[in-house]
Formats: sequence, structure tokens, C-alpha cells
Amino acid sequence: MNMKNLFLILLGVLILFSQFMISKTSPGMVGSGPAVIHWITGINASRLEEITLFNQYLARQSGPRFEVRLDAVNGGATKQIIQGVSGVGSELMDIYSGGVPYFADIGLLQDLTQPAREGGYGPNDTFASVWPDLMAGDRLLGYPANIGLALYVANMNAFEAVGMAPPPGRWSLDQFEAIGREYVARANRDREKQADKVRNFFAYGPGLEVLRRCAGLSLFNESLSACPLNTPAYIALLKRYKKWVYEDRIVPSDADIGAMSVAGSAAINSGWGARTMLFITGKVALHFTGRWSFVEFRQYNLTNVRLVNLPDEGFPNTLITARAVGVYRGLTTQKRAMALRAMAFFGSREYNLQVVKDGDGLPPNPKYLSDESFVNPKDFPHEGPMNRRFVTEAATTAIAGVYSPYIQSGAAARLERLQVENFMNGRQTAEETAANVADEIRREIARGLKRNPDLAKKFALAQDRQKQIDLLLSQKRPVPAALVENIFLKKKMKEQGLLEK
Repeated sequence: MNMKNLFLILLGVLILFSQFMISKTSPGMVGSGPAVIHWITGINASRLEEITLFNQYLARQSGPRFEVRLDAVNGGATKQIIQGVSGVGSELMDIYSGGVPYFADIGLLQDLTQPAREGGYGPNDTFASVWPDLMAGDRLLGYPANIGLALYVANMNAFEAVGMAPPPGRWSLDQFEAIGREYVARANRDREKQADKVRNFFAYGPGLEVLRRCAGLSLFNESLSACPLNTPAYIALLKRYKKWVYEDRIVPSDADIGAMSVAGSAAINSGWGARTMLFITGKVALHFTGRWSFVEFRQYNLTNVRLVNLPDEGFPNTLITARAVGVYRGLTTQKRAMALRAMAFFGSREYNLQVVKDGDGLPPNPKYLSDESFVNPKDFPHEGPMNRRFVTEAATTAIAGVYSPYIQSGAAARLERLQVENFMNGRQTAEETAANVADEIRREIARGLKRNPDLAKKFALAQDRQKQIDLLLSQKRPVPAALVENIFLKKKMKEQGLLEK
């Protein structure tokens, strides 16, 4: 590429960026149509339908006219933080996985508590189990665009092909392993005679956080002040998972997934990625996924599916998350008013039923889950029992992600993931991995506390509470619930009778 062409490309990029920034900062010129605000979110078919519905909804409301446009360029926590602290954040932004409390701590989010009351939505109009993803203390800082909850989905065609049934109820990690070995033995018996000769697998791994939860383990202790994973239970779990992948060959590695895609399946042609397509084609019998995959199942007419529990070691639970929408705090008075008015859309009947129709997870407001289009969908009757099951799990076993105020949630997850990758790749032992995870998180917390004296005071109090908790547990005495901040461990302790009644 010569310098002239490079200059023209850069000039074009700068012009497009300038137009984007002008549209964000200008409230609308006389004669140029309604004002515009932007919503940072992903772009897909569902979102395009939602933005059309969004603007139709706004057109029916009283007050000054404005439109909402999608911003797919500036997604991701890092970009959002950089733009937010620079004063140019988008008016509405999707925030994932514990980001709301963190964004609130650094001053990026508008308090929605009062506007939500006036707009007819709020914490009581969504699932109580996702409040940790939406609130900081008693302040509402975000409201769900949808709710994510995943279980194992069984491709019954794959099970029937080998003459097996998926487990009908609760099962343990040992049973998962035994059934998985039997399945792959049957499914790969005549593999050389198959046209593509691609190995068949039993199940996808559910992800590191969910795998830990299956074993009743948490990344943080009861007071959220340290990582307690340098234990025999975590070490055993790591060894078990590596055995599933490399010895039992019941769970595919990332390399396996890549190889299966290249070897002739339809996966590489799917915009949804290899995992979903390998499940649809029967190469993997159990897919850890949520209602959002129904969109793809419909496209490929996969109807012979059913939900299967996650295995557990005595504490059945599911991870529930909210894709929250928040309002950027650094807005002009006019833009803030528009953004706050727009937030009511996510609590509206129109929006909630659109999520039901699309299959894009669960709708924000549970009251719409009784709608006939969700309970007994006319065009997809096989989805009705699964929809109802997701609702049951959301109300019973669901627990939100656990986030410590002393470390950014993404940083903590990344530190664990990197250490586990080292273990899976043979660069360190399970014992070294457990010790390193706890130590890396301790060091990252210490670095953060040096920069924030107020947080250091809060941390010292948390350590005092942890000493009280450890003492009571060592004496086999019940722990006051008020001492336990880890919502996962609090629920587990309650079920085990370890909390004061």
C-alpha cells in the first residue's frame, strides 16, 4: 500500500469518526430532525428489531422528540471507561458481569433510583437474583436489557443415535464423568466408517466460574477480601477437568473445536460460532447455553432438545447475569433527560415481549413470563417446557456473579484463567496453580488498596469480619448472616445450616 492510499484511508476514518462525535455532542440542529442519543450494544438481528421498536415507542411518548441509534463501535469496558472519564461516553451503555458496581465506584453512572420510580420500572420489576448486577448499595445504577441463565441443553438426536438417554435429574461430577465416558465410547465406536471421521464429544465445559460453582467453590471468601482456592478441593477439581479433556476425551478442548470446524462441519459457516453448530450437527451432545441459542436452533429446525441439570457436589445452583443498561453520568442536562426517558423502554411491555419473541434470553420483567407466547409458544411448542424450566431455575437455584469491591471483576477472572491455562498446557501443577491464583489475586488487591486509602479502611474491616467467620466455623457455631457478603457462599451456608436462623 503506497503512502497516498494510506493517507486517504486514514482521512476517511477521521471523517467518519468526526461525524460520529458530532452526532453525539450536537443536540440537533434546526431543521435537521430530532435529536439523537446513542446506545452502546452489540449488533445482531435482534438488536436491529429492538432499535426500530425503541424509536416507535419513543415517538408515542409525550415531550421533545429524539431518536436512539446503535453504537457498536465503543463496546467493551476499557473503551467505555476511557471515553467516560474523558467526558465523551455514550448516553446509554450495555454493562456486563459486575461492571455496574465498578462503573459506579469510578463515577461513570447516573443514579436511576428516582427516575426509575417515575418511569415505572425498578429493582422490584426484575429478578431479585440479578440485583448485584444492577445496584450499588440501595442505589439503582442499571436495568436489564435481558437476563442470562444457562443450563445444559441435550441434543436428543445425538443421544438416541447411541441408544442412551441424558440424565433425568440431579447428578454428581462422578456421574457426569461416568456417563460421559460411556457416551463417547459408543459415539466413536464406528468413527472410521463415518463420512467426516470427526470425533464426537459428550459435553462442553461450562466455563471456569460455573465449573467452580458445581463443586461448591467461590473465587472469594465470605468477606470478599481474599481468594480461598488454595485448597485440596480446588486442586482436585482442576485435575478432574484436565482428565475430562485430555484422558477421558469427553469434553473438547479449544483445539478440538477448531479441528472439528475445519474437518467439514457447518460450524465455520455459522455467524454464531463453532460451538453452537457442532451441537446442532450432533458432534457434541450437551451444550452449556441459554435461551438465546433458541434463535439458532430455530434456523436449523432443531426441535428434539431438552434441558439437563448441571452436575453438582451437594449444592445445586445456576449462574444468572443481567446485561444491564446504564446512563452515562457526564451528560448535558438535555441529553440526560432524554437518556432517562429512554430507560423506561426496557421496562415496557413492548420491549419485554420482543425479547420473548426473539428468544434473546429472559425478559427483564418476570411478569411477562406468564404471557402465552412464552409459556406455550404457538410456533415453537417444544420451547414451552424449557422456557418454564429457565423461570423455575431463575427463582430457585439462580445466584448472580460474586464481585469483590477490592478488585475489578474482570481482572480477578483473568488472573484465574491465565493460571488455569498454564496448568492445562502442562506448564505447572494443579497445586502450583491453586497457590498462584490465590497469590495473584492477593497482590492485585494490595496494589489497588495502595491507590485508595478509603477502600483500605473498608478492607481492614472486612478482614476483621473474616476472622470472626473463620473462628465461628472452626468452633462449628452458626455465623450471623450480616457478616457474610459473598452471596454464593451465603446461600450455600444457609442451605447447610451454617447461618444463624
